[in-house]
Amino acid sequence: MRGFRMCLINNYRNNIKNLMISVCMLSLVLVVIPEAKALTEPDTSVYLEGQIVPHPKYPKWLVLWSKTGDHKPILLAGPGDPERYFFIPNREEMIDRMAEHGGNCIYIMADASGDADGMEAYVNGDPTQGYEPETLDEWEPLLKKMADNGIYALFFFYDDNVNYWGPVTKVPSAEERLIKQLVQRFDSLPNIMWAFAEESNEAANDRRAADFANKVREYDRHDHIMGIHTMHMTQQSSINEAAALVKTSSSINQFAVQCNVKPDDDWHKCAVDVYHAMGSDVHVNMSENTEAKRDDEWRRRMWAGALGGGAVSMQLRNKIMEAKTTELNDFRNITKFFEKTDFFMTEPHDELRNGSTRYTLAKPGEVYIGYSSTATGTMGFKQMIPGLHHLIWYNAVTNETLIQDSVDVTSSDMTWQLPTGFSGEIALYARKGIVPVAINKDLAGSSEKGLKRVQKGLFINGVDSKIDMSQVTVYDLKGKIINATNENLEKTLSNGIYFYKLNN
Repeated sequence: MRGFRMCLINNYRNNIKNLMISVCMLSLVLVVIPEAKALTEPDTSVYLEGQIVPHPKYPKWLVLWSKTGDHKPILLAGPGDPERYFFIPNREEMIDRMAEHGGNCIYIMADASGDADGMEAYVNGDPTQGYEPETLDEWEPLLKKMADNGIYALFFFYDDNVNYWGPVTKVPSAEERLIKQLVQRFDSLPNIMWAFAEESNEAANDRRAADFANKVREYDRHDHIMGIHTMHMTQQSSINEAAALVKTSSSINQFAVQCNVKPDDDWHKCAVDVYHAMGSDVHVNMSENTEAKRDDEWRRRMWAGALGGGAVSMQLRNKIMEAKTTELNDFRNITKFFEKTDFFMTEPHDELRNGSTRYTLAKPGEVYIGYSSTATGTMGFKQMIPGLHHLIWYNAVTNETLIQDSVDVTSSDMTWQLPTGFSGEIALYARKGIVPVAINKDLAGSSEKGLKRVQKGLFINGVDSKIDMSQVTVYDLKGKIINATNENLEKTLSNGIYFYKLNN
């Protein structure tokens, strides 16, 4: 790479050789690959297996795409540093450490020169000459190693306050060549999420943001996520301005937000406000908070942001090689909890919290997720539909989990006592219905104090020969009470498996 630069310098005064080198450089920059047409809607036929994309039905959340249709919902949580990843040592060791201990996303930049000179990869340091092909060759195995270890890259083109092109509204031709070169060099990887410029409202970058996003979409043959980042979302007016910017291009489907606030409740409110402002098809990346410290404080921030609708949580200044193992574990733990739930169906609904629940995601009547950093006594939700529910209790500090199948919800406003030994940072998931694992058990339910056993039975002609039908309440497989007396169950029930509970 450096020898190539020296070659250019040594031949600078030789007009003939200089012309030949320029022609060679042009052939390197203008990668000969068939161009794709701009897409205004995602073309799912071009997605890669395992590519991270917006959920097909709930695009505020993310999935790993499968050509069989069995897409895996995923929550991203990981380090928001080092921004200079491509230009510092220990890069492979960082991937190894995240793979071992936790963190499934990383925040990286092709041009990190906003905070440190020289942290870019342009030929002769000149963006009009394109990226150094040799340097891109160095980056590719790092990105592939991330993909192999389930780590997804928020890949910025520019650091904050970097703008070589001035206050233009359209992408200049030299910048378009950069876009094409970078995008088509790495768009064969499933773990890429593009992002325009960090704090793009600096240096007048935001004036061409829409055109830039459209260009990325034009050259990306696999329709990766395209995001934009702006700063200081602490006032509703700032959020409204950011939402207006996002809506200037249908190519933008991620908003990376910077909320510089200290209290957990303010961070959560920022997430909720941004979630609603961005419309139905843009997911939220809680990417920066200059006020957040490490350890327990950041863990609470992650939960507060995720319960506010943040599909991605990235911790600023979490240096991977210096982070405590428990910090990396926290990234993995929140992801594993959410992926046991139907979080992708939910929206922020704090008005449905009950007991000591502090924040709530919900699809009212079906799915509820609650969290509190100071849970005591009880947790629960409002506007529930009576019937059998599946519960998961989770301690965010100890990673302890308790699953309760076939819990009977008897009122629209419910609370449950915290399980023995659970208090403090607790999450609670409740879903209406019988989980598939319960159907495969001879005895569903829980022996926890206060819960009544629910059993599975085979009903033929409205009865189960093993039980006294006058002593039971019967439920269908979705947890709904069968509204019938014992006398007319024969007319009400089709032959098959149902759940029942002894009334005494």
